[in-house]
Amino acid sequence: MGIGRQVAPAANLDAFMDWALRDGARLSEHPAHGTVHKGAHNPRSWHYDGLAVDVNWGPKGASAEEHQKATIATRVARRFGLGVIFAREGTVGSAKFHQDHLHADCGSTFNIGQGLVSFQSAPPLTTYRIQAALGAERDNSWGPLTDKRVVALRAASQFGGATFPFGVGFLQDVLQVEQTGEFDAASRQAHDRAVVAVQRALAVPPGGRWDAVTEEAYVAARRRFRHD
Repeated sequence: MGIGRQVAPAANLDAFMDWALRDGARLSEHPAHGTVHKGAHNPRSWHYDGLAVDVNWGPKGASAEEHQKATIATRVARRFGLGVIFAREGTVGSAKFHQDHLHADCGSTFNIGQGLVSFQSAPPLTTYRIQAALGAERDNSWGPLTDKRVVALRAASQFGGATFPFGVGFLQDVLQVEQTGEFDAASRQAHDRAVVAVQRALAVPPGGRWDAVTEEAYVAARRRFRHD
């Protein structure tokens, strides 16, 4: 029903909502987060398909903090390939009605205040799924912090030389286990579980051991998604 063409899968919107909730946001106008109010949106709105959400931080309003949070969230939403409406840089068109909240949807346009801009594709959730496995911020952006966590996981494997370039404590933080400073049995088990999760994110057989197939997929994904 939505306005325009659906570009992002519903899973991308779900992942963005996961990020937003972890950032302290309040979600509304989505079936999983309360009522979608009839008559509150364009009759062809993505909200009525469960493919859009409105986002606020704290009480509804247009405070400086709200604007700052929403400004960051527009960038994150775009990393998930979502359409966004928010008066970040002006109030042209639909942005005029989105000065006190951010709207994100699975459509093919965004407007951050200077008019509609169309786009054709949405990225996969490879990075988001790796981040979820390794305790990183789940913003679907493979930057230096996410990269450091993947490097630590790989290095601790037999394939990677069973080393700890950032220390055992950091690896244990990556693995989300108690930081004992020793690579103990609990850490080894958590490491293998994390490798399975990364393998699934990379769409390779989840054997729990970092092997040549995993390495090839990792190198390709890192080349594709990594940025500074």
